[in-house]
Amino acid sequence: MASFNTPFMRASAIALALMCVIRMDASAQEAGTEPAEPAISDTRLLLNRWVDVRRTIAKQKSDWVLGKQILEDRIELLQRSIESVDEQIAAQKQKLAGFDESVASLESKNEKLKQAADELAQLVDEMETRSVALLNGAPQPLIENVKPLAVQLPGYGKQDEEQPEPEVGASEPEGNEDEAQEDKPGPPLARRVENVVGALYLFNKFAGKIDQTSELVSRPDGTSLSVDAIYLGTSYGFYIDDEDKVAAAGWSAPKGWTWEGANASAARVRQVIQVINKDQPAAFVGLPVEVK
Repeated sequence: MASFNTPFMRASAIALALMCVIRMDASAQEAGTEPAEPAISDTRLLLNRWVDVRRTIAKQKSDWVLGKQILEDRIELLQRSIESVDEQIAAQKQKLAGFDESVASLESKNEKLKQAADELAQLVDEMETRSVALLNGAPQPLIENVKPLAVQLPGYGKQDEEQPEPEVGASEPEGNEDEAQEDKPGPPLARRVENVVGALYLFNKFAGKIDQTSELVSRPDGTSLSVDAIYLGTSYGFYIDDEDKVAAAGWSAPKGWTWEGANASAARVRQVIQVINKDQPAAFVGLPVEVK
């Protein structure tokens, strides 16, 4: 017999063979003859094949049930994975929403900080202007003490000088030094605050005490004179030379510290200096102070 590939075809062939046997028996009975008995080997072969077909069908059913269960498990696993991914996506969306809120909050704070920085910069500008005006009329010892900070204040040390008129026909300069300096970036705001606060601190510290120093003062004739000076804060001061003959009184003025001769008070100025240096016992000494 020919072999069959599938169990169903094999079963069909076996069934067809049995039907043929039955029909042969029926034909023999109708003809009045006894049917021929099939060979035992053929019957055994058919039964063996029938059993094989049943086994194959049972195995395929079992494999199909197992494959179905595996597929269902995979589908369930994929569904769980999809649910997990959906949960992660929802969590990320929630985080992004919180991040957007944080960004909006930070932007709002940044705008407030910028506004506060602008207000602080305007205040620092005013403080720098007032500090320069104060330092321009300060006594020399204070100027030397605060100079490292004062030189960093805008406008310090500049004097109003009349610019010479350009000659007729002369070409104007291409650039301006002031404009070039304005184009240069200034110090950071924090540094400016440190400078002006430090300068004002030293100014107030000097203004709140009586200070005695030795210094060189310029005379109207262009010479310098070595003197001992005392300062009553930043408002008034006196000096006397080494020979106790030349004395002067000084005060703060818009264009700088101003000295004016006061030789008549030379002895009293020297006495005050000796009291300050503890070369004499403490005593009340009157000095002429003129309010300007």
